[in-house]
Amino acid sequence: MKKLLLITISFIYSSFAISALDCPEVNLYETNKRLNTMPIEFQGDMNTCYAHSLAQNYNMSVAQTSEDKISAYWIAFLHKNKILHWNPKDMDFSMIAWASIDLNKWGKCDYSTLETSINEYKNGANYSHDQFFFLYKYYFKTIKKKDTNNNSEWKNIISLLTKRLKKETKKYTYPWKEIDILKVLNPIRISSNGKSFFDFLKDTIYAKCIESKTDINYALDVYGIKTETNEDLAIKTGNYLSQGRAISNGHCPDVTYDEGSLGKKNIKIMPRLFKSFSRKCGAHYALLVGSRKNAQNKCEYLVRNSYGKGFWADKSYTCYCEDNNTKQRTNCSKSNFKSTETTVLGCWIDGERLLTNTYELDVII
Repeated sequence: MKKLLLITISFIYSSFAISALDCPEVNLYETNKRLNTMPIEFQGDMNTCYAHSLAQNYNMSVAQTSEDKISAYWIAFLHKNKILHWNPKDMDFSMIAWASIDLNKWGKCDYSTLETSINEYKNGANYSHDQFFFLYKYYFKTIKKKDTNNNSEWKNIISLLTKRLKKETKKYTYPWKEIDILKVLNPIRISSNGKSFFDFLKDTIYAKCIESKTDINYALDVYGIKTETNEDLAIKTGNYLSQGRAISNGHCPDVTYDEGSLGKKNIKIMPRLFKSFSRKCGAHYALLVGSRKNAQNKCEYLVRNSYGKGFWADKSYTCYCEDNNTKQRTNCSKSNFKSTETTVLGCWIDGERLLTNTYELDVII
């Protein structure tokens, strides 16, 4: 009887502990000044979400000044310019825990140094950084084994590249035009001849960063990659959010943005890390910056994404938005969202669904 009573008391206590810890009322936009100065990124087609999430996490948690900030494109370059890495010599697709090791090992490049260099090579073209690197990436794929010094060959390269870019991406609001493509590529036509994507980046855009990189030292708590339950993850996540720490969240993104995603099957593979390799997953990283209980007393996480300023979530979710004119912040729904007047700062995503489809969580401590 005593044993049964102890078990019952223990169960009640553990249930209380979970409900008290798994979903604190937190919105880091209301408490963290750095978060409010960070622009909403759009990672487009480069698939550098892991680098964007790690950079934002670092800039929010560690950087003291604008010079301390780190660019996502520095992380991606530094991490993927390795022979043994997954998809080496390409910036896309990786894991934060892995990229973080390289960042800690090799150091950081001041944000302003790389910004100046990238803008110089844009040569006045009105491209986002992601669109610029996407152009470079496919340019170097197109010129492989071709002579850019040959005028007829050059015209053929530009024609092939323009057609390919128009066909392969619809994500960019700034359209691909040959006049803008030439604005970026004409100045590097000779110097890029015979070079690969990463070799050219190393010699040009990233040269000053490589020369001036400085030591960096921070600790990363990586969890959620083994066989933890959702309740285990919720407790730890709630504790970190209550401490004012942002959390990088690796998850299968269908749960957040696909229309009708609430009706889709959860990916329950264990260990959790194996979810990221599932064909059904489409692995993605975002940043958790808040949590709350909704009207149904269910936990929701405030997810800051790298999908731009539009309403990126499933229409069944509520987002946290800012009026572009008044700067007033309120929750908004898909039905009343006006893209020309409103910026999405994050969306409130069902906590149970998100954690079920999570394969990695990372906190800078």
